[in-house]
Amino acid sequence: MVVSVNRETSSVVLRYTRPGSQPATKHAFGLANHNDVLRLHARAVIDATADMTRKPWLLSNVNVESDRPLKGDSVP
Repeated sequence: MVVSVNRETSSVVLRYTRPGSQPATKHAFGLANHNDVLRLHARAVIDATADMTRKPWLLSNVNVESDRPLKGDSVP
């Protein structure tokens, strides 16, 4: 889930859980497609490919799955 969006730096902070891990964590990601920042907002649920070999970590293939958190999911 998107926690915050920084349009100046084309970056987002996500709350996510890596497969096989608990609890959820927050991390900043850059956006490979800078135009994606125009579609994202806090609390949106997204699906994307994360490249964690770069600094900052980079998201590509971003798809907005929902404009609101999943039912039962707490606010970031």
